[in-house]
Amino acid sequence: MKKLIALISLLICCSCKKEKFTISNLNNNNILILGHGGMGLGDLYPMDSAESILRCLNLETDGTEFDVQMTSDSVLVLYHDTELSQSTTLKGVINSLNWSEVKNARYKETLYSNYSIISLEQLFSSLPDPHRFKFTFDCKLYTDNGNTQQFYERYSRAIIRILEKYQLEDNVYIESQSTEFLQLFKNKKSFYKFFIYPASFEEG
Repeated sequence: MKKLIALISLLICCSCKKEKFTISNLNNNNILILGHGGMGLGDLYPMDSAESILRCLNLETDGTEFDVQMTSDSVLVLYHDTELSQSTTLKGVINSLNWSEVKNARYKETLYSNYSIISLEQLFSSLPDPHRFKFTFDCKLYTDNGNTQQFYERYSRAIIRILEKYQLEDNVYIESQSTEFLQLFKNKKSFYKFFIYPASFEEG
Protein backbone atom coordinates (compact mmCIF):
# COMPACT_ATOMS: atom_id res chain seq x y z
CA MET A 1 0.00 0.00 0.00
CA LYS A 2 2.83 2.41 0.86
CA LYS A 3 4.44 1.69 -2.52
CA LEU A 4 1.16 2.48 -4.28
CA ILE A 5 0.81 5.82 -2.44
CA ALA A 6 4.45 6.68 -3.22
CA LEU A 7 3.87 5.85 -6.92
CA ILE A 8 0.71 7.99 -7.08
CA SER A 9 2.53 10.89 -5.36
CA LEU A 10 5.40 10.62 -7.84
CA LEU A 11 2.99 10.63 -10.80
CA ILE A 12 1.17 13.69 -9.42
CA CYS A 13 4.44 15.58 -8.95
CA CYS A 14 5.61 14.73 -12.45
CA SER A 15 2.28 15.74 -14.01
CA CYS A 16 2.43 19.18 -12.35
CA LYS A 17 5.48 20.22 -14.32
CA LYS A 18 5.01 23.67 -15.85
CA GLU A 19 4.83 23.63 -19.63
CA LYS A 20 7.03 26.02 -21.59
CA PHE A 21 5.95 27.14 -25.02
CA THR A 22 6.60 29.93 -27.46
CA ILE A 23 3.79 32.21 -28.57
CA SER A 24 3.97 33.20 -32.20
CA ASN A 25 1.11 35.30 -33.54
CA LEU A 26 0.29 38.55 -35.36
CA ASN A 27 -0.36 40.44 -32.10
CA ASN A 28 3.30 41.03 -31.16
CA ASN A 29 3.26 37.48 -29.77
CA ASN A 30 0.80 38.42 -27.01
CA ILE A 31 -2.41 36.65 -26.06
CA LEU A 32 -5.39 38.88 -25.22
CA ILE A 33 -8.27 38.02 -22.91
CA LEU A 34 -11.45 39.32 -24.57
CA GLY A 35 -15.10 39.03 -23.67
CA HIS A 36 -17.70 37.74 -26.12
CA GLY A 37 -20.39 40.40 -26.48
CA GLY A 38 -19.27 41.48 -23.03
CA MET A 39 -19.95 38.64 -20.61
CA GLY A 40 -21.31 36.26 -23.26
CA LEU A 41 -24.51 34.22 -23.37
CA GLY A 42 -26.34 33.22 -20.22
CA ASP A 43 -25.10 36.11 -18.10
CA LEU A 44 -27.20 38.36 -15.87
CA TYR A 45 -27.15 40.93 -18.68
CA PRO A 46 -27.98 40.52 -22.38
CA MET A 47 -25.02 40.05 -24.70
CA ASP A 48 -23.86 43.32 -26.36
CA SER A 49 -25.63 45.45 -23.74
CA ALA A 50 -23.80 48.30 -22.01
CA GLU A 51 -24.09 46.48 -18.68
CA SER A 52 -22.60 43.26 -20.03
CA ILE A 53 -19.70 45.06 -21.70
CA LEU A 54 -18.90 47.25 -18.69
CA ARG A 55 -19.00 44.24 -16.37
CA CYS A 56 -16.55 42.45 -18.65
CA LEU A 57 -14.15 45.41 -18.78
CA ASN A 58 -14.35 45.92 -15.01
CA LEU A 59 -13.03 42.36 -14.56
CA GLU A 60 -9.72 43.66 -15.95
CA THR A 61 -9.96 41.83 -19.26
CA ASP A 62 -7.97 43.23 -22.18
CA GLY A 63 -11.22 44.17 -23.90
CA THR A 64 -14.19 42.60 -25.64
CA GLU A 65 -15.71 41.53 -28.93
CA PHE A 66 -19.20 42.79 -29.77
CA ASP A 67 -21.60 42.70 -32.70
CA VAL A 68 -21.96 45.92 -34.69
CA GLN A 69 -24.85 46.80 -36.99
CA MET A 70 -25.82 50.04 -38.73
CA THR A 71 -29.18 51.84 -38.72
CA SER A 72 -30.64 53.50 -41.81
CA ASP A 73 -29.25 56.86 -40.61
CA SER A 74 -25.72 55.38 -40.22
CA VAL A 75 -25.68 55.02 -36.43
CA LEU A 76 -23.62 52.01 -35.32
CA VAL A 77 -25.41 49.89 -32.71
CA LEU A 78 -24.58 46.75 -30.76
CA TYR A 79 -26.86 43.82 -31.57
CA HIS A 80 -26.28 40.22 -32.61
CA ASP A 81 -29.33 38.78 -34.35
CA THR A 82 -30.40 39.16 -37.97
CA GLU A 83 -33.81 40.57 -37.08
CA LEU A 84 -34.96 42.65 -34.10
CA SER A 85 -37.98 40.45 -33.27
CA GLN A 86 -35.64 37.53 -32.48
CA SER A 87 -34.60 39.15 -29.19
CA THR A 88 -36.43 42.47 -28.75
CA THR A 89 -39.84 44.12 -28.70
CA LEU A 90 -39.30 45.63 -32.18
CA LYS A 91 -39.53 44.06 -35.65
CA GLY A 92 -37.38 44.49 -38.73
CA VAL A 93 -33.75 44.58 -39.78
CA ILE A 94 -31.79 47.28 -37.95
CA ASN A 95 -30.62 48.79 -41.24
CA SER A 96 -34.25 49.43 -42.23
CA LEU A 97 -34.90 51.59 -39.14
CA ASN A 98 -33.35 54.81 -37.88
CA TRP A 99 -31.69 55.22 -34.50
CA SER A 100 -34.66 57.05 -32.94
CA GLU A 101 -36.69 53.85 -33.53
CA VAL A 102 -34.03 51.27 -32.64
CA LYS A 103 -33.13 52.89 -29.30
CA ASN A 104 -36.68 52.18 -28.06
CA ALA A 105 -36.24 48.41 -28.44
CA ARG A 106 -36.20 46.42 -25.21
CA TYR A 107 -34.94 42.87 -24.89
CA LYS A 108 -38.01 40.67 -24.55
CA GLU A 109 -36.66 37.82 -22.43
CA THR A 110 -38.07 38.33 -18.91
CA LEU A 111 -34.66 38.49 -17.25
CA TYR A 112 -33.47 41.13 -19.74
CA SER A 113 -36.61 43.27 -20.20
CA ASN A 114 -35.12 46.35 -18.51
CA TYR A 115 -32.23 46.54 -21.00
CA SER A 116 -32.07 48.24 -24.38
CA ILE A 117 -29.87 48.32 -27.47
CA ILE A 118 -27.06 50.87 -27.24
CA SER A 119 -25.09 52.74 -29.85
CA LEU A 120 -21.33 52.50 -30.22
CA GLU A 121 -21.21 56.24 -29.52
CA GLN A 122 -22.96 55.70 -26.18
CA LEU A 123 -20.52 52.97 -25.24
CA PHE A 124 -17.32 54.83 -26.07
CA SER A 125 -18.52 58.12 -24.55
CA SER A 126 -19.31 56.29 -21.27
CA LEU A 127 -15.84 54.75 -20.87
CA PRO A 128 -13.40 56.91 -18.84
CA ASP A 129 -10.44 55.63 -20.85
CA PRO A 130 -11.37 53.46 -23.87
CA HIS A 131 -7.70 53.41 -24.94
CA ARG A 132 -6.98 50.91 -22.15
CA PHE A 133 -8.88 48.23 -24.05
CA LYS A 134 -8.94 46.29 -27.30
CA PHE A 135 -12.22 45.85 -29.16
CA THR A 136 -13.28 43.48 -31.91
CA PHE A 137 -16.10 44.74 -34.11
CA ASP A 138 -17.96 41.69 -35.42
CA CYS A 139 -19.52 43.51 -38.39
CA LYS A 140 -22.99 42.10 -38.99
CA LEU A 141 -23.84 43.18 -42.53
CA TYR A 142 -27.60 42.63 -42.39
CA THR A 143 -29.53 44.89 -44.75
CA ASP A 144 -32.58 45.03 -46.99
CA ASN A 145 -30.69 47.47 -49.23
CA GLY A 146 -30.26 45.90 -52.67
CA ASN A 147 -27.12 47.95 -53.33
CA THR A 148 -24.55 46.02 -51.31
CA GLN A 149 -21.61 48.15 -52.46
CA GLN A 150 -23.32 51.34 -51.31
CA PHE A 151 -24.17 49.73 -47.96
CA TYR A 152 -20.55 48.62 -47.45
CA GLU A 153 -19.35 52.14 -48.27
CA ARG A 154 -21.65 53.75 -45.70
CA TYR A 155 -20.88 51.11 -43.09
CA SER A 156 -17.09 51.48 -43.42
CA ARG A 157 -17.34 55.29 -43.33
CA ALA A 158 -19.44 55.11 -40.15
CA ILE A 159 -16.76 52.97 -38.45
CA ILE A 160 -13.96 55.27 -39.62
CA ARG A 161 -15.79 58.32 -38.24
CA ILE A 162 -16.19 56.88 -34.76
CA LEU A 163 -12.66 55.44 -34.57
CA GLU A 164 -11.17 58.77 -35.61
CA LYS A 165 -13.39 60.67 -33.16
CA TYR A 166 -12.17 58.56 -30.23
CA GLN A 167 -8.69 57.94 -31.69
CA LEU A 168 -9.12 54.18 -31.38
CA GLU A 169 -7.70 53.07 -34.73
CA ASP A 170 -4.97 51.01 -33.01
CA ASN A 171 -7.37 49.49 -30.48
CA VAL A 172 -9.91 47.93 -32.82
CA TYR A 173 -10.02 44.76 -34.92
CA ILE A 174 -12.50 44.73 -37.81
CA GLU A 175 -14.04 41.27 -38.23
CA SER A 176 -16.42 40.08 -40.95
CA GLN A 177 -17.50 37.03 -42.91
CA SER A 178 -17.42 39.11 -46.12
CA THR A 179 -14.08 39.29 -47.89
CA GLU A 180 -15.62 41.88 -50.24
CA PHE A 181 -16.44 44.18 -47.32
CA LEU A 182 -13.03 43.71 -45.71
CA GLN A 183 -11.21 44.42 -48.99
CA LEU A 184 -13.27 47.55 -49.65
CA PHE A 185 -12.55 48.74 -46.10
CA LYS A 186 -8.85 47.87 -46.35
CA ASN A 187 -8.59 49.96 -49.55
CA LYS A 188 -9.68 52.97 -47.46
CA LYS A 189 -7.58 52.32 -44.34
CA SER A 190 -4.83 49.80 -45.02
CA PHE A 191 -3.29 50.17 -41.54
CA TYR A 192 -6.46 49.04 -39.72
CA LYS A 193 -6.50 45.50 -38.30
CA PHE A 194 -8.78 43.23 -40.34
CA PHE A 195 -9.60 39.56 -40.09
CA ILE A 196 -12.10 37.21 -41.64
CA TYR A 197 -14.43 35.07 -39.60
CA PRO A 198 -15.15 32.22 -42.04
CA ALA A 199 -18.52 30.48 -42.15
CA SER A 200 -16.81 27.08 -42.39
CA PHE A 201 -13.48 25.37 -41.78
CA GLU A 202 -13.04 24.80 -45.53
CA GLU A 203 -13.60 28.48 -46.31
CA GLY A 204 -11.12 29.44 -43.60
